[in-house]
Amino acid sequence: MDSLMRLLLQILIVVMTVNLEKINMRHEITHAFLNESGLCGNSNDTDCWAKNEEMIDWIAIQFPKMLKAFNEVGAL
Repeated sequence: MDSLMRLLLQILIVVMTVNLEKINMRHEITHAFLNESGLCGNSNDTDCWAKNEEMIDWIAIQFPKMLKAFNEVGAL
């Protein structure tokens, strides 16, 4: 692998790592908001949507798009 390709691969790894860290932070913050608001305890089941990891991941991943849409239409 030539040096340019190696450098591009290293940059890609750094960018992906930073993005995954940001998604992970949003994931944990989403858990915190749902817990703090009582939704986790009031969703009637231990496997409720408010504790479902796929739902939390979806919110964490989609939030930047949602925020952009809210800002574009002046909804904030």
